[in-house]
Amino acid sequence: MLDTRDFRGRLGGLPAKVLRGVAHQPVRFVLTLPVKAAYKVCQVLQEIHQISRS
Repeated sequence: MLDTRDFRGRLGGLPAKVLRGVAHQPVRFVLTLPVKAAYKVCQVLQEIHQISRS
């Protein structure tokens, strides 16, 4: 069973994680951003669906 606080905590930590990626590898970040964004949206929607079912 998923805990909504855990989900919110991970979602809230994303901006800092993204900024670290930009600072360390800017070119790689730009090239992989579309794929990562699409994957993250799917992942978040899947978790919301799981939370709503519990």
